[in-house]
Formats: sequence, structure tokens, C-alpha cells
Amino acid sequence: MLDGQKLSDPALMRIGLNIVRRIGAKAAPLKMRISICFRRDNQIYRLVWLNESNGGVYLGVLGGQQEFHVSYHQDGTRHTKLDSEYHNRFSDVPIASHTGVKQLDHLSLAMTKEWFNAATRYPGDEKTETLVLLDEGLFCGRDTLALDVWLLDRASEPQLFGAVGRMFAAEKNFQVVAEVVVTLDHFLNHKIGLTLRTARIRMAEL
Repeated sequence: MLDGQKLSDPALMRIGLNIVRRIGAKAAPLKMRISICFRRDNQIYRLVWLNESNGGVYLGVLGGQQEFHVSYHQDGTRHTKLDSEYHNRFSDVPIASHTGVKQLDHLSLAMTKEWFNAATRYPGDEKTETLVLLDEGLFCGRDTLALDVWLLDRASEPQLFGAVGRMFAAEKNFQVVAEVVVTLDHFLNHKIGLTLRTARIRMAEL
């Protein structure tokens, strides 16, 4: 797992995976932004974004036919939004009161050529604070990126490692690409964990 490591850290020098933290840049006062991007044919495309503000945590997917994001508000309200419509709204524990490890979402993203287009191309921006960059070599013969998103309090980090390890052991057809853990800016006793894996399950044209 990687937690706030700097660009010079040896653990970041993995083949096919780059994690870039904008050292020295001032973070926006109300949000932390993570972008998960993909390198294909020397172009960079953004798959997923994650924002945090004092209002909660928000996760969005780009490239679909509809605008899609899920929200976990600071008061515990959770929902999914497709374009302007809300779905699956329910009440959970307020973020600051949460203890243990909670899986916020599981996403299965198609890594097919139709997805990589002008709408998802990433030219860089001033909002992204942390960028996770996946090289196309990691997806050789594979057509799916599985992303699991976790919320945990600081004391529960070993519990997260155990839960993720059991998931890996149970789903051996998935190849682990990266594990990332970052501390939230507005909920300082809590972290977000991202688990990224690849698989060949759609049998689609790559």
C-alpha cells in the first residue's frame, strides 16, 4: 500500500505504474482530488475522479453515456447520481463517526478502444492533486479494470490490508495492479483506500 509517498520514493518506481503527487502545490481549500488515468498509444485518458470536501466524499466515472457519480455526505447520506437523477439514496453513519473498514463501491470498467476518446483525454489540470497513471502494458490480454473503494479510520488500516488480501485470494482470475491509501483532508482521522485489478471477463475487442 502507498500512503502519501513522495515521487522520489523507490516504491513508486514500478514498471507500468506511476503515482504523482504534486509536491509544493497548494491544495484547493475545500477539496482533494485524485485522478485515475490510463496511458494508451502515448495519450493519457482519465477514467475516474475522486473529490473530498467538507461536505463529503465523491467518486465519478468518465466516458459513459451518462454522467455518473456516487456520494457519501458528511452527515451519512449516500446516493448515486446519473445525469440529474438520484438513485439508491440511504442514510449511513456520518463520516467522522465511522470506525472500521467500509467498502464504498466496486466498479467494473471496460478497457475497450471505444472508451478512449476526446471526452476522456486528460491534458492535465490545476485541480488534480494526486494522479494514479496506469500504463497499457498492465492490460495486455485484459479488458476490465476492477476498482474497489474503501473508507477506513486510521486505526483500521491493518483491517483493510487483511480484507483486501482475502479478496485477492478468493478472486484469483484478477491481477493486482495497484493499492493506494490516502489520508482525507477534511476528515483527518479517516483514509480512502483504492484497490485496482485487471481481468479478461468481457471477451471484447481490445
